[in-house]
Amino acid sequence: MSSWGSVPDFGRGCTQASGGVVILVRFLHEAHPKGQLTIPLEIRERLGLLPYTEVEFEVDGDAVKIRKATRSTRRGQNLIARMRGTATSGLTTDDILALTRR
Repeated sequence: MSSWGSVPDFGRGCTQASGGVVILVRFLHEAHPKGQLTIPLEIRERLGLLPYTEVEFEVDGDAVKIRKATRSTRRGQNLIARMRGTATSGLTTDDILALTRR
C-alpha cells in the first residue's frame, strides 16, 4: 500500500485511485525548453506507450490527463514508412517467396 492509505502501490511513485486513475506521488519533472516532458517508465509501461504512440491530453481544472490515443492509425503507418526501402538483400518479392517455398 502507498502513503495514500488503501490505494495499492504500482511501483516507484505510482498509485492507482478510483476509476483506474494513476497518481504520481513521488515524481517531480521539469519541462524541457521546448515544453517536452518525460513520461516515467512505470506509466509508459502501464499504458502501453511505445515509441511513436500517439497520446491525448485533456485539461481538467489545474491538472492535465494523458491517455493513449483511442483512434490512431499513424503509429503503424509511421513504422511502415520508416522501414520502406531499408531492405538490403537485393531480392525481389518473388525471389523471397521462392526461397520460403523450398
